Amino acid sequence: MRAHKKFNTAVVILDSVKPGLRVDVATTRTEFYDYPAALPTVEHSNIKRDLYRRDFTMNAMAVSLAAHDFGRLLDFFGGLKDIDRSIIRVLHNLSFIEDPTRIFRAIRYENRLGFRMNSYTLGLARGCVDMKLVGDLSSARLRDELVWLFSEPEVDHTILRIGELGLTPSIHPALEAGAETVAVVSRADSAARKFKLMDEIKLWRLRLACMARNMDTGQLEYWTDKLKLRRQDADAIAQGVVLARKVLVRLAGREMSRPELYELLGRLPGEAHLLAYALAESGRERQALELYLNELRFVELGVGGGDLLAMGLKESPELGDVLWQLKLMKLEGKVDGREDELKAARRLVDRLKKAGTAGPRSSF
Repeated sequence: MRAHKKFNTAVVILDSVKPGLRVDVATTRTEFYDYPAALPTVEHSNIKRDLYRRDFTMNAMAVSLAAHDFGRLLDFFGGLKDIDRSIIRVLHNLSFIEDPTRIFRAIRYENRLGFRMNSYTLGLARGCVDMKLVGDLSSARLRDELVWLFSEPEVDHTILRIGELGLTPSIHPALEAGAETVAVVSRADSAARKFKLMDEIKLWRLRLACMARNMDTGQLEYWTDKLKLRRQDADAIAQGVVLARKVLVRLAGREMSRPELYELLGRLPGEAHLLAYALAESGRERQALELYLNELRFVELGVGGGDLLAMGLKESPELGDVLWQLKLMKLEGKVDGREDELKAARRLVDRLKKAGTAGPRSSF
């Protein structure tokens, strides 16, 4: 058992019953907030006051484990009735002020369960947004809520509700959350499934990139830094937006050869490919992206890093550059088969050893 005395909770570890099985245990308690959006201070209490501190009535129910009334439902606030009516209702009028993340949680429940906030709860949520309390959330809490929101299988309602509540200024003023964004996200999601990219991207990053599609580079860098995203996640969103726009400009200019397409698209994050496809306005742009996503990205070489190491090239970015150049040569028809690739690789490695550089690393 692992106890957390500050919050009067514990985790019972039951690996002997089932590997990875954990049971959360908590004493009945109440909590109060020193200021809006703060983490709670916890004190011992009774079961009714414990349930009163929950976010919504549907989460404010308990089942007795006592022998004399085992299984009895404790529902002091009408949670079961609200579930029957598919209603999300707060327990008191300070609920969102105490914890503005509950607004995001309500939206997530609406989207996932098909429930809706009742008019009273919706009015309180709007009041909290109008008071700009969402902006007082820590970067980590806001980031986590966005990740949870946009990791759901479907997010159409989430996007529209964020727009209706006027939440975007609290997240970033340049975010788009309307019907057009729903359409862009729908096309991007469909493309991820169509091109079998679901395992290579993170849906929440793709959806946020769609919402941030009109941000400039400075806004993207500021926003992703403010959310304290991991560098890989921040780059996938920021580069996804910036590079998707650049790709579409390049594709609109003229028809590109297969090697040119690979050079343009081969090193971009999957989010950039999908956002570009979702934003493409012409058939030619979509066809070029489809050629890369359906065919060119699967082109394989007969040689690998081990062959280059055997030629005396050290583990370095140059190794990847040589493989990149070889793949372009294959697409151009300059090499055919492993023996041709080995000869070309030897020439490239020898040239690197003399020049001490692998040449350009990006088409942008």
